[in-house]
Amino acid sequence: MEDIGGNGDLRVHVNRAQRNRQRRQLFCQAFTEKGNFTLIVTVLVCLTGIILRLVLPEHPNEKWCSAGTVETLVCYLLSFGLFGFAGGFTNWLAILMLFHRIPLLYGSG
Repeated sequence: MEDIGGNGDLRVHVNRAQRNRQRRQLFCQAFTEKGNFTLIVTVLVCLTGIILRLVLPEHPNEKWCSAGTVETLVCYLLSFGLFGFAGGFTNWLAILMLFHRIPLLYGSG
């Protein structure tokens, strides 16, 4: 390939294409790993619970998570999302600390 214009446009285009290809590979790799996928799902479930909690009106005479109401479903969604994300993040951090070498940190790697 030649630079016809003499100003390096072809080289910039090739570098951009390589960077875009690398970004796509990193993006696909991040979503195909099982741990990352489950963290994303739990964050989405948690955000759904938070949004529904903010959107649904509160009834002054009832508890928020009283049995048999839509609010109960929202409480469960929020709980599942929060606890799932906390557990997944803790597992990710434990694996990172066990198998990856962190400089100047005793016991890592």
